[in-house]
Amino acid sequence: MDPRLGLATNNRGYNPFPRTHSALMLRQSLISACVVFTCSMLMSNPSLGAETTPRYGVVDLSVLVSPNLPCAWPVGMTQYLLTSNRVIGPGPFHRDMVMIDEHTGTQWDAPAHFIPPPDSGLPGAGPMGLITSDKVPVWQFVGEACVIDVTRHVDDAKPGHSFLITPEIVQAWEQEHRKLGAGDVVLFHSGYTDRYYKPFPEGERLVHHVLANKTPGWAAPTPQCMKLLGERGVW
Repeated sequence: MDPRLGLATNNRGYNPFPRTHSALMLRQSLISACVVFTCSMLMSNPSLGAETTPRYGVVDLSVLVSPNLPCAWPVGMTQYLLTSNRVIGPGPFHRDMVMIDEHTGTQWDAPAHFIPPPDSGLPGAGPMGLITSDKVPVWQFVGEACVIDVTRHVDDAKPGHSFLITPEIVQAWEQEHRKLGAGDVVLFHSGYTDRYYKPFPEGERLVHHVLANKTPGWAAPTPQCMKLLGERGVW
């Protein structure tokens, strides 16, 4: 899972989520691409009394994007650039130029980011390689947030490795709360970004030091864990 952790329906009648084995594959791809939906909404219930009715609100889990923060992968990727090309001084207005990679900050990866298209002849190629963001209906990004706390494992791994989130961790959450189901949004709360998403040079701890095998990485679900979530119907 990317530690920087953050659409329209098809109007031609094509359903990218058929009720077949490919649907399970797609859900697994969507889960592995973004793992979690990065916001949850508290909605008020008119039937409740005013003293118990929560206020409408949004929990923003996205990270701040800045050239001084580790918001982009440190190698093989265009870094976030922000340049002022007009300033109020001699001119009447201020204007900035922004260069940003699509994988900057909090974002999600469509299956096509990882899976080659079926006619490519590449290993792992398949129909999921055709699923880009525009083919995913917006309701797939909305659901009940199910937060699985793994904060005690934030540095529980060897340098250059991640703590692995296994099916047993998910099943333990289910035993304490309820069984996961279709439409649920699973949030693995590791606390990694809270601890290491810092301005440079301290921010190099987030990814760069991990790639250099200096420090442990962020917690990540195993393939078996992703398969379990897909079988549960988790988005």
